[in-house]
Amino acid sequence: MSNSVLKPSNLSLLKVDMTLKEVEKVEVTCLVDNNVDVLLPSTGVARRPSIAKNWYDKPLVAEHGFCAALTLHKDGMKRRLLLDSGLDPMAASHNVDALGLDLSSCECLISSHGHVDHAGGLLNLRNKLDQKQKIPLVLHEYAFRNRLVKFQDGRTIDLPAPDKSLLAKARYEIVEKNSHILWIDDRVLVSGEIPRTNDFEKGFPNHYSELDGELEADPLIKDDQAAIVNVKDKGLGVITGCGHAGIINTLRYAKELTGKTGYTLYLEECTCPADCLNR
Repeated sequence: MSNSVLKPSNLSLLKVDMTLKEVEKVEVTCLVDNNVDVLLPSTGVARRPSIAKNWYDKPLVAEHGFCAALTLHKDGMKRRLLLDSGLDPMAASHNVDALGLDLSSCECLISSHGHVDHAGGLLNLRNKLDQKQKIPLVLHEYAFRNRLVKFQDGRTIDLPAPDKSLLAKARYEIVEKNSHILWIDDRVLVSGEIPRTNDFEKGFPNHYSELDGELEADPLIKDDQAAIVNVKDKGLGVITGCGHAGIINTLRYAKELTGKTGYTLYLEECTCPADCLNR
């Protein structure tokens, strides 16, 4: 089993020494998000599925979770990868079927962080990917920590970690990488751990991690990472999950790693989690 886990020895946060190559276009297909509105029309930017007469037979489902497919266009070719997998074990794979999306050519899955609302669908989503080869699952080592959130009224909620052994059995190639790494022929940059460089993005103060059987405060959620692409004539596209590292920290680090600006952001539900304190 240990052969299924890759742990690079150099985990320092250094400026990337390879160029993030351009793509001509990036399509972000949202597979799981907080809401669904089947009546919204398409726009010049957002293309939405048309409603069939029997749409109720397999409706899209929403939940507190996130999963997206990224399709990169370059020289007439398409390359596809996934970011996250949603909360419910079946939600992402159900929506893949509802949309009629073929994920058999998906080359890797990037985990933005280990929270269950982003990693709960990993096992079932694997069934939609190529079964003949291992699929890289790129994540920070802290993604495998059990976590919980403590509320001011005394309530707690668990955030169980993904099961590494089950993921390996499902033929994921688990790539534990704390620093940046390039994928898809150097056309996608995974940020790795994002430095916290300002005094106003303070993280998640009521968040805790389990380490050696003991709970410790974990406001920074260091496994938070983003996917970065370099779109021709437009600049950087930065796709986050919850953005626990803070959007400003994330954008600054994307600029530091690539030397480029011109940001387009795709954000999920939880970029400012401090509001959880008062719930």
